Amino acid sequence: MYKQPAISVIVPVFNVRECIEKCVRSLFEQTFESVEYVFVNDCSSDDSVQIIYALLKEYPSRAENVQIINHKQNSGVAVARNTGLACANGKYVIFCDSDDWMNREMLQKLYMAAEAAKADVAMCDFYMVGKKGLTHYHMPNLKVNKTLFMQHYLQYPWNVVWNLLIRKDLLHGLNFPVGYTYCEDFNFTVKLFYKAKAAINVCEPLYYYNRLNDNSVMNRFNSRMMHDEQEMYLDVIAYFKQNEMYPYYAKQLCWRVLKSKQEWLLDEATYTNFLSLYPECHNYIWSCPFLNVKIKIMAYCLTHHLKPVSVLMLKLRNMKTHLIGEDLRA
Repeated sequence: MYKQPAISVIVPVFNVRECIEKCVRSLFEQTFESVEYVFVNDCSSDDSVQIIYALLKEYPSRAENVQIINHKQNSGVAVARNTGLACANGKYVIFCDSDDWMNREMLQKLYMAAEAAKADVAMCDFYMVGKKGLTHYHMPNLKVNKTLFMQHYLQYPWNVVWNLLIRKDLLHGLNFPVGYTYCEDFNFTVKLFYKAKAAINVCEPLYYYNRLNDNSVMNRFNSRMMHDEQEMYLDVIAYFKQNEMYPYYAKQLCWRVLKSKQEWLLDEATYTNFLSLYPECHNYIWSCPFLNVKIKIMAYCLTHHLKPVSVLMLKLRNMKTHLIGEDLRA
């Protein structure tokens, strides 16, 4: 007789041969038993998937609860996650990036917390793994009303999906936005928490986020990612306006837009871009926690018909950068 797994773990896989073994072992060695594993191979050209198959022989009790789905063409992490969601059978789902790993008690602790609180989402803190070791990142406080939590979450810099155990029923109609390589987690998780009626935080760092992988998207920021970040923020703004909740979160969302376009202040040729993208956010320049003081002054002057001041500050900045470069070459 078929028995629904309590949790489905969804793992997108693409060219991670150096990391995948540690990730998979951490998943198969979980203390929680009722787990389905959904690996989505996004057309890896290395032996990542072969490593998974080899590990299945070491963990035969897990093997019968493993799906390995192969994409016909490389489609990106958002599509891979959506594929995993469509194939997942668990009461809850959780995502794991294939270059990261979990504490062996993570699934059990999140499941027990979710069930005890009858929560739609259970989340935990995480460790960032860097060259200097582990850094503990604390998630925002859930012991406040939902509006206040959302305001805090919108300005929190790590809006990630892999530390969330999510009741699958909650995800009806919610998918990762396709065609974007950056900030899709923000888009997904903000809408998720808005839909959730109850959420709980275990307040322990149970997930290990690997920043040592040089191929990680987070280590390759570029203009495409800047564009995607802006699109994700504007989409969330439209979502809150559609749900008539935008006034409660306008300040935090405008801060996000300012953050995403501050690079345009560092080139006079892109001043027009800065001015034209969601001008409402200019009302929140001085309060924005994502901008330093010099950027705030440049932004304020540019948006208040004092462009020459912004240009002068930019020239002084460029001159200083040039002089530092000359000193280093001397």
